[in-house]
Amino acid sequence: MEFFTFLNNTWFQTILLAVAGFTTLYIYYKQKNDEIKYSAALIKLEIDSIENAFSKIKDIQNPEEIFRHNPIYQDIEWFKRRSLLISKMDIEYINKINDFYSQSISFEEARKVLKDSITINRLSKAEYMQKDVLLIIKEQVDLFYKDEKEILLLQLENNTDKQIKIYNLIQAKINTFQNMYNSPRFSPDFYPNTIFTYYDIAKSNFKNISNTPAYEMLKKISNNKKTKKK
Repeated sequence: MEFFTFLNNTWFQTILLAVAGFTTLYIYYKQKNDEIKYSAALIKLEIDSIENAFSKIKDIQNPEEIFRHNPIYQDIEWFKRRSLLISKMDIEYINKINDFYSQSISFEEARKVLKDSITINRLSKAEYMQKDVLLIIKEQVDLFYKDEKEILLLQLENNTDKQIKIYNLIQAKINTFQNMYNSPRFSPDFYPNTIFTYYDIAKSNFKNISNTPAYEMLKKISNNKKTKKK
């Protein structure tokens, strides 16, 4: 009976309530701290990935190679998670990382404009070359039907040298088309200079952040080391 009286005691219930409250508070701050640590590690990896991708594309001059290159990022986590890191980082570090991502976005937008220009250029080339392409196709079709019959006869005769000669002739026709497509004399590239200027400016404005105190602070937070704001 005394035991139940003790359980119903207001003092005991207050202790239980306090323990439950502290436990809930501990779990909340633990989860919050884990989320901050995870966010810092994720942003650090994202920065590493962007800088690595940029280092592979920055020296490429050929527009077609730039066209085929992967984007320097797929998605950006920084803007979704930076609010978690504000309590752990100085505002100058936050601004530094903001600038890095702004430069990354500007570069990727410039690259997309260049890619769109290349697509338009390909269509312009096809239109410019239309008459020449039709002539090559006609010659290629005529050559195919003529040589297909001859090749079959040569296979029966086992005349390898002449087969090779005809195959080389067909390949030469294909090369003619490729040379026409790539030669400015037959099919010039229709790239506006402003597109390349925009791309070059965005590229020159890009600055790595991995050698800055802001990046080092991200590393400390991700490693769960104590950080102190200035």
